[in-house]
Amino acid sequence: MNRGWIRLWRKSLDKGWLRSHKLWALWTWALIKASHKDHVQIVGGQEVHLKPGQFVFGRRMAAEELGMSEREIRTRVAFLIKAGNLTIKATNKFSIISIVNWGTYQPEPVSNDQQNDQQATSKRPQTRRERMVIYSGEHFSVTQKQHEKYLKAYPDLDLQAEYMKMDAWLESNPKKRKTPGGYPRFVNNWLSKAFKEKESGSTWKDDLPDL
Repeated sequence: MNRGWIRLWRKSLDKGWLRSHKLWALWTWALIKASHKDHVQIVGGQEVHLKPGQFVFGRRMAAEELGMSEREIRTRVAFLIKAGNLTIKATNKFSIISIVNWGTYQPEPVSNDQQNDQQATSKRPQTRRERMVIYSGEHFSVTQKQHEKYLKAYPDLDLQAEYMKMDAWLESNPKKRKTPGGYPRFVNNWLSKAFKEKESGSTWKDDLPDL
């Protein structure tokens, strides 16, 4: 019991994954294997920095732990990547799997200490709703409170898809990355441009000069 727990969402029933027992076994195994906090793991004498929702992956290890063949593992990992649930980054020695939207699947529980923390721009403690992470990517996160504001401001936008596009763009444009305090403005400007594009049917350039 002291090793923690994960959440399983009933929405999984809608996807029909339970009918594919091996797919469901791999998905829940990935949730259990994923780190719940930033930490360093030693792999082959090399330090690997893992973020929440990431874990070191090897097909042989997964096959042994799940009682499947390596081919079965490869096929089901490919399915989850195509479905948008996983991403994988390979090195010459190992791979790192990331659970997409880890903060949505496994939001951080709020402790008493966290509830007493204060926002930089306010003296009042943040509530559980404000702290719940809707999107947690490589470069920024979006809380539930922020997400709800974006839903009202930019109706009909697929916000989760836009968050993923932002992360991918930032990955390809490291000089455009912000300090943590600069990301709310970046996200809002991006969504504003995407919303205008959707409304007008026009396109906007990828250089994002004012972000």
